Amino acid sequence: MVGSPLCAEAMAWRAAFDFAVLLGLDQLVMEGDSQQLVRCIQGEITCPTEVEVVVEDVRRSRNLVRECEVVFVRRSANGVADALAKDGLRDPGVRTWEARPPDWLLSPLGKDNRLISCI
Repeated sequence: MVGSPLCAEAMAWRAAFDFAVLLGLDQLVMEGDSQQLVRCIQGEITCPTEVEVVVEDVRRSRNLVRECEVVFVRRSANGVADALAKDGLRDPGVRTWEARPPDWLLSPLGKDNRLISCI
């Protein structure tokens, strides 16, 4: 249970960075559709008290990745994240894939890719 959508998103960022560090990734681009949270992680604005500790954890984990970019993307171009979040709510277990994403993710991947290539 979390207190707000901002807190839930901050906790998701922390889990993602922890996973990236666990995998030993040395190059990473993290995208988020909460401009406020992205700016907090980047240190551009002061974090709300409710997410301050979590954002500090994210910053520490970020420093463990050699090259790491934190980027704001509009929600309309973030269909993959939306699909992943909805799947996580339906089935909260941990899943990974290496060579090919699951079939249910192919359509959002294609849509996001077309939006990015148009920009």
